[in-house]
Amino acid sequence: MVREKLPDVIAAEVRRRRLEYLKASFAKLEAELQHMDGVVSSASVVVRKFKHAVEAKTVNDYCDAFLRLEQLHQLSPIYQARLAWLKRLRVTAPDWADAVERRLKPHDGTAVPGLPISAWRWRQFTQELDRRATLSVPEFRFELSGLVMN
Repeated sequence: MVREKLPDVIAAEVRRRRLEYLKASFAKLEAELQHMDGVVSSASVVVRKFKHAVEAKTVNDYCDAFLRLEQLHQLSPIYQARLAWLKRLRVTAPDWADAVERRLKPHDGTAVPGLPISAWRWRQFTQELDRRATLSVPEFRFELSGLVMN
């Protein structure tokens, strides 16, 4: 009689232990996602999708969230290069870099809007006019007289 029931008892104990292990794994994952929600912007769609999938225990939603995370990870080198270019641009043209970074029109597309050299010249011209607008009349006359003498 014991021999007949023993395999079922052992199988039930294995299933019980597996269930406990899975519960602990889910609790750990939920805690990690809760931590990530505090570290990453609460607007992070990927973290929200992961949290929803884990809470609802839906495999398909988890797979979708994981695939999106994998896509974002593959884009990471491109994003890092973009940040490096923005950093270089910010040194000489902070407003322009800000517009590109925030993807403000006309920098909201995938293509460069117009010719960069023309935009650069225009920006330099505008900055010089803004600088001259802050000069007082005597300072401007002094600067102008220096140009006339040279």
